[in-house]
Amino acid sequence: MELPEWLRYIFEVSFTRDLSEGYTCLNALDLEETDDEIAFLISQSFEYYHSYELSYTDDQIAYGIEKMLTGSYAHSIIHSNNLESKLSLVRSFKKVYQYGFNKRCQQKFHCDCSNKINCICDMLWDISPLPYCSSNQVSLCEQHKVFTALAEVMEFALYLPNPACVKSGLHGLGHLHHRFPKAGLIVDRFLSKSHDLPSVIIDYAREARTGCVL
Repeated sequence: MELPEWLRYIFEVSFTRDLSEGYTCLNALDLEETDDEIAFLISQSFEYYHSYELSYTDDQIAYGIEKMLTGSYAHSIIHSNNLESKLSLVRSFKKVYQYGFNKRCQQKFHCDCSNKINCICDMLWDISPLPYCSSNQVSLCEQHKVFTALAEVMEFALYLPNPACVKSGLHGLGHLHHRFPKAGLIVDRFLSKSHDLPSVIIDYAREARTGCVL
């Protein structure tokens, strides 16, 4: 499957079908592509996000991101044998943050999920399987490389102007802390470099630096 066909499938065909069926098929894998091919298509979807995102609504974008990061698609990401493709996928999240969440999300730090795109941004690292890949699923060397790339993306989000992105980055680093202790150092660096932060961000960052986020 080529990228244009994949994008149409994710953001149009699946969206319309699953919406009509109450999202009962959200986690269903109904394609014949291999794990490596699915992981590559997801990576390309995020890498070239800025080239197509204006074609879709907030709900379609939120649905598509959730679709690609959950269920059987999540299985494909974790079990892809191509490490470079997996790392490219992780780094491509920067494009989604920069051109998607930063522009589309309401300017709120705390999210009540009344806005779907804000909800996906806020819970991105809960629904993504990558922060939770264990040594039983990948080698310790691969795990470290994935966690390093994830931390890089999460740090990138901290310096975007939309507070929803800042919250998302801190939330991810909080979850990553127990598997990648350097996450706490990234939060410390953010606090030392950022001035005049609202108290709500400072308090949440202090919780994130020790892994105490919900």
